[in-house]
Amino acid sequence: MGHRWLLSGTPVTNRVADIYTQVHLVADGEPLGSYDGFLAWYPDSDPGRLSELTQRIAPYVLRRRKEDCLDLPEKTFVDVFVRLPPWQRSLYDGVRDGILADIRAMSDDEFKAFAPT
Repeated sequence: MGHRWLLSGTPVTNRVADIYTQVHLVADGEPLGSYDGFLAWYPDSDPGRLSELTQRIAPYVLRRRKEDCLDLPEKTFVDVFVRLPPWQRSLYDGVRDGILADIRAMSDDEFKAFAPT
């Protein structure tokens, strides 16, 4: 059997289910069991099992941080202002105003549950 490599610029997944898919792609078979069983055993809401999961996926993960292998210059940020044509400005303003209205309607607890930390 040949080797399979999955390269990612985002080593930390957004959801536990994401790592299942990545390991499933590179591994032969289902080393993490069935998808449904995996999600039942490692729900996103249970950070206590992450250490166990980290050990289970260790044979399939080779992580290199850019600080460890690249000599990159510091990031630079440049603000670029783009004038939108009227039809795009209208769409943009409508989406923005809708999102702001949704946020303003949330309680503090709803906002904390919704917003990433």
